[in-house]
Amino acid sequence: MKAIFSALGKPDAIPPQDSSEPAWWMDVLYKVAELADAAKRRLWIVADDLGEGSDGPKLDPTVRRFFEQFALFMANPAFAQWFRLVLIEYPRGPVPTKWKKGFWVDEDTNQSPPQSNDLAEFLLQWAKKKKKNLPQEQAQKFAAEVLTKAQSGSAPGGAVWEAIHDELLLVIKTL
Repeated sequence: MKAIFSALGKPDAIPPQDSSEPAWWMDVLYKVAELADAAKRRLWIVADDLGEGSDGPKLDPTVRRFFEQFALFMANPAFAQWFRLVLIEYPRGPVPTKWKKGFWVDEDTNQSPPQSNDLAEFLLQWAKKKKKNLPQEQAQKFAAEVLTKAQSGSAPGGAVWEAIHDELLLVIKTL
């Protein structure tokens, strides 16, 4: 939590915990939104290891409950305008019932294999942002090569995405 406040330049602005955890989290989230609004600064907040390992939760379950409350706040446009929340390795199954549909997206990289067209689109967007000339046909060719190289290593599950990342970096360095 201190990292969020530090990113907003106010590491000591965490409200005192003088109420129940859920009520305190609300105070924390309102304060974080207030600081982000004052700084006119959008933050990406990424929480990893929210799932279960073979010996139980990977993180203290309190951490996951905090981010579930954070996700619930994302339904408020005044709050959500300042944050993008990414919950990695969130447990499979139903999400908390108060999470509003349309305010979150479930991406499962094990269920969504990489597609050549997506990689080509990424390369085209990168080139445009960097003011590089990359024809559509060349982007498609690079994407197909990246995908072939990444998948040829027979990497399991998420490792394919890591291989794609590494191969894309090599392509980008040549542009």
